[in-house]
Amino acid sequence: MLGSGSPRFQTGYSSYPDARVQSRNDRSPSAFRFDRQVNGHLSCPGRPALAAWSKAVQGGFSVGTIRVIGGEKRGFRLAVPSGGDLRPTSNRVREALFDILSHKIPRARVLDLFAGTGAIGIEALSRGAGHCRFIEKSRAVLATLKRNLEVCDLTSRASILQGEIPRALSRLPELETFDLVFVDPPYGQNVGERVLKALGQTGLLHPRSVVVLEHRKTAPPLPRVGPLSLGRSARYGDTILSFFSLAEDRSRAEKEV
Repeated sequence: MLGSGSPRFQTGYSSYPDARVQSRNDRSPSAFRFDRQVNGHLSCPGRPALAAWSKAVQGGFSVGTIRVIGGEKRGFRLAVPSGGDLRPTSNRVREALFDILSHKIPRARVLDLFAGTGAIGIEALSRGAGHCRFIEKSRAVLATLKRNLEVCDLTSRASILQGEIPRALSRLPELETFDLVFVDPPYGQNVGERVLKALGQTGLLHPRSVVVLEHRKTAPPLPRVGPLSLGRSARYGDTILSFFSLAEDRSRAEKEV
């Protein structure tokens, strides 16, 4: 559902069909959200979502198959930049990831690195995370991320930083720590371990923090990267999710993941 302060349209008009949109390039407002029954009527996106959708179309964005899977924004579809240069985490992998971390999400402070469309951080916010900080180097991609936050009415619980990772980590406020950190670097660039090492050298993690690295099964990280230690991994096809925590607190973190 939309935020409590957001108006909502209810309609039975055929111009808003069932939002299980089949076309990857569907740019209709309903593509941003599954229609669902509300008091006997089909619900459609409220004015904030429609306005953001209009901006996305005018700005050359398209609506792909990425959608919010769970929580209060369940069913919202997210825009992706035209050109297809991104590799968003699949719906299947995101669903599995948040099933594993479900008990750690409520009120969590989240850091989404290589944020792209924002799908991971937005999923966390939808499921009850308190705040998410997104870091992405591409200004064009950040424009998409901002519009996705607007569509989902989540801008008040998010902050965005443009910069190269891991260098941008040094620009985060002192004393800021995160409960969950998601690292989804481009495949084939050997960036993951450098980012893990940088995270371990900052003060961004606390004893119960969990860092999740997404990578190919053919490029596994070392079991120990600086002060971070691998606790468990989960495989989904060619994709592996590896869960790290500070080495001295590994046993405690493993019990929580």
